[in-house]
Amino acid sequence: MAGTTITMSKLKQIIRHRDHGMALQTISKTLGIARNTVKKYLQLIETKGFSHSELLKMEDEELNALLAEPGHTSASRFLDMEGFFPHVLEELKRTGVNRWNLWGGYTGLS
Repeated sequence: MAGTTITMSKLKQIIRHRDHGMALQTISKTLGIARNTVKKYLQLIETKGFSHSELLKMEDEELNALLAEPGHTSASRFLDMEGFFPHVLEELKRTGVNRWNLWGGYTGLS
């Protein structure tokens, strides 16, 4: 199911398999987890900067707290986005402007 977290035992299995050089797709098929989920957790582990052996030694609660995704956005980011809304409403009234264009402008990708 989308948006659910995996158990810490499955996460530790992902870490062990990757430590032994197993490919993402193989890990995915072995554990019955989507390849993108495996990839997401491995990227998250990489950004935290811990070695695989350090992570495997951690208790489940400690590992879960370390890799838990933040549940809220920062207040300053929300205020920046909220200030962008009046501009979005005006721009959407123009011909040829869509939300995709505006999102690119907001993120700086266009």
